[in-house]
Amino acid sequence: MRTPILVFWLLTRLSFSAPPAATNHGAVGAGEGPASDSRGNLYFTGGDRITKRDPAGKTAVFREPSGGANGLIFDFEGRMIICESNNRRVTRLEPNGQLTVLTDHYESKKYNSPNDLSIDSKGRIYFSDP
Repeated sequence: MRTPILVFWLLTRLSFSAPPAATNHGAVGAGEGPASDSRGNLYFTGGDRITKRDPAGKTAVFREPSGGANGLIFDFEGRMIICESNNRRVTRLEPNGQLTVLTDHYESKKYNSPNDLSIDSKGRIYFSDP
């Protein structure tokens, strides 16, 4: 299981002190929703943005605003799946940069705040909605 390893790596590599004056726009505190892509980039959320940390350690804002992104995961095709808690939906970032809304309601009721997610071996997406 890769998630505990990523969380440990994230916690041991990120600085939890305040970022320097406005020069590092990718700096965040203890990020949420860590997910890595096939190229070794690490993505995490916080402050209504998604931040990307490349294998060399450079951080940059990947998406801002992010709709209150929290949980992130990559599907088997390498597309980022995002729980957007502020927008009350789950989305997928397509290879061409378009955002596809996968779901935003159940039985005609909007979600409360999609939070964390997982994908099973068949590619089915599960997410929490506290």
